[in-house]
Amino acid sequence: MTNKREINFSLYDKIKTIIFDLGGVIFTSGTHLTVAKLIERYHIQDEESLRLFFNSGRDHDGGLLRLGFISMDEFERRFYLKFKIKEKHPQHLRLMWFSNYLPYFSMLNILKKLSKQYRLVVFSGNIQERVEFLDSRYDFLKFFHESLFSYDYHFSKKDQEFYNELLNHIHCKPSEALLIDDSFEVIEMAKCLNLHTLLFSYTEQFVEEMLHYRIKIEI
Repeated sequence: MTNKREINFSLYDKIKTIIFDLGGVIFTSGTHLTVAKLIERYHIQDEESLRLFFNSGRDHDGGLLRLGFISMDEFERRFYLKFKIKEKHPQHLRLMWFSNYLPYFSMLNILKKLSKQYRLVVFSGNIQERVEFLDSRYDFLKFFHESLFSYDYHFSKKDQEFYNELLNHIHCKPSEALLIDDSFEVIEMAKCLNLHTLLFSYTEQFVEEMLHYRIKIEI
């Protein structure tokens, strides 16, 4: 008699495309650390307003930036204006922010290995200048066969349209694709599209759970 795990393995053998989030999966989430550093550097008293400024929602400057409706230059201008800060080097904000995103242990090497056997796709709510900065530093985009960024499509991961666009780029049936993300909300939306999903917490947990899909990764 076939058990449940064996049935699952027969399905997992069909995985052809692996979809990765960036912040929180390939890289650490650097925004929280940046906010803390900004509070200390500029002595910002209204911490809640600062956090909302960086928030990814459509009603916030951080959201407009990620959706590609404003540039990083405009975001910086609004930041210094809103918090009444005089800064001789306006790009100091982006350099601090982007530098706080660091690759998780072994994830770049894992991408290199997986790219030889699977189609890899980036699916990320992100900032164009940050992606360019991180790619210039870590050269990670070369491991992906395709990238979908919020700033290109003007959709966030809260928008069903962004997921519909994703389905057009996986080059396989949804049941043959696996999405990796650190957001439970994203995972639930992906499940509704019949994508396989894995909620990322840390590298070792990710590697262990990939075995359920018969994907063995050496780190």
